[in-house]
Amino acid sequence: MQNSRVHLIRRSFDRMNGSETVDGGQLRHETSDFIQIVLYSLCVLVGLPVNVSTFVYMVRRYRHAKSFLLLLHINLNISDILVLGVHVPGLIGWLVTLQWEAGPIFCKVMRLLDGFVFAISSNIMVCIALYRLYALRYPLWVAAVGHSRVPRMLLVAWLVAGLSVVSQLYVWREVEFSEPQKVTQCVTLWTEKLWTTGQLSESEKLWMNFYSIENTVILFYVPLSVLVVCYVLILKDIYKTLNTDTDTSSAMYLSEVSKQSSGGKAGKSTKKELESCVTLTTRTIRGQDKFRRAKVRSLRITLMLILTYVVTWLPYNLLAWWMVLNFESYKANLDANYIFTSLVVLNSVINPFIYGRRSRSSSRAISSRPPHGQKSFVGCCKDDLDSVT
Repeated sequence: MQNSRVHLIRRSFDRMNGSETVDGGQLRHETSDFIQIVLYSLCVLVGLPVNVSTFVYMVRRYRHAKSFLLLLHINLNISDILVLGVHVPGLIGWLVTLQWEAGPIFCKVMRLLDGFVFAISSNIMVCIALYRLYALRYPLWVAAVGHSRVPRMLLVAWLVAGLSVVSQLYVWREVEFSEPQKVTQCVTLWTEKLWTTGQLSESEKLWMNFYSIENTVILFYVPLSVLVVCYVLILKDIYKTLNTDTDTSSAMYLSEVSKQSSGGKAGKSTKKELESCVTLTTRTIRGQDKFRRAKVRSLRITLMLILTYVVTWLPYNLLAWWMVLNFESYKANLDANYIFTSLVVLNSVINPFIYGRRSRSSSRAISSRPPHGQKSFVGCCKDDLDSVT
């Protein structure tokens, strides 16, 4: 996702074709460089403060009310902070200098971190999907063992993210090119080979394509498959719940209360007792309505989450297939690919608005209580609301 690497790759391709598009071998800034610097700077200036403030708010909430879903959102928020606080500033610095000046160790470390921050973001999304599915289908089981299983699931997510990008330590390296001008870059071993020899063998092309597809599958397509399966099952269960005839059950309950009030015990029932029964039934119906509305809100948020993830991640991850299927077209449009890569970063800016908005609205709903110390339906069903939202 580094445009300075794009410059170098393009020059390598031009060298293969016997042409050179950069005057005198000089790396120079192009319009796309300045556009990217502005776009990524805006993402940091807007997204980083929002993410940090959301993180502080969620941590404070978690200290007062332990919530498994909130813990998952905190971890996702940390991954977004890493994207905007580590990956993007390094990318901006590289765009400014157009060459690598941090040394060989940081070349490998930064490329490792680049892959890691996006891998953990996808893995946490999978954890959230799995938790929601199990919490909706097996709420008692989750309530009983969630305090140990959810942290373990998060630990596995972070470990898998780290292991999935270990190959970056081998693939990336700092290389000093001496012609036509001395320049240092952090590039893949295949880019180094292209620059030094002007061509790749068939086996090297095969491994280059495998590396690109393997990263795309691990970072996006496998998590996306799990997300789709989980969310389809979640939406199916929510749809069934929303179509249950709660009005009928409430009417039957009200009818039963009326019978008891006017039946054999009518002589003993007072007007005050009857009003109390009606008030209790009304509160129950209102509580059911609140719970149904909470599920409707969760339906919107679920769709928003998956759509945001797909819309911002899919275009960039299609580039790997573009390179494999039509290499000539891919290399001819390298400088325009920043439009797709910037969408991935934009996802980290959007996320806190989705999760933060949900956390605040959920907090207000859960904290609402009726007068006279009576327990409300929403308050008693906090875990259920966490399960569906």
